[in-house]
Amino acid sequence: MHVPNVRILFLDDDQDQLDEAKDVFDKARIGNCMYFNDVERFFAEFDENVHIAIIDHYIGNSVGYDILEKIYRHNEARPSVVKCRVIVISGQMKVNVVAHYMNTRKASFYINKNNDSFYEELVVYTRVAIEEVTADLIFEQKQKETLKLLNSLIPK
Repeated sequence: MHVPNVRILFLDDDQDQLDEAKDVFDKARIGNCMYFNDVERFFAEFDENVHIAIIDHYIGNSVGYDILEKIYRHNEARPSVVKCRVIVISGQMKVNVVAHYMNTRKASFYINKNNDSFYEELVVYTRVAIEEVTADLIFEQKQKETLKLLNSLIPK
């Protein structure tokens, strides 16, 4: 069974942060990731084949809530059972901000950029999201194969 590669988009308006994340992901062998420092370019690339989105809470004039809402609406419209996992990164540690992301269940993970272990956490949570998406992709593939088989058994 062929499982497609997990596709990741990373959005942060801090180019140094993006460059560092790219180096960390390369060393951790997390591939198929595109990096953006502009919301419009991010969404121009965003489609049903994006499996993980990593977004900063503050992006220029945009706030992570707004970006997350667009991703959520896109997820709801997906014909697939495979939904895009969202990892929110931020130096923002106000409890109400973190609580909003978690309580709406639209974000999978929230990582504090100010933690000394930020990049390690980013790798760990990205790998967890990759495992979840891969399991969903395999499940969806098996579902399609089963339906195909069942349809072939129906007399014509």
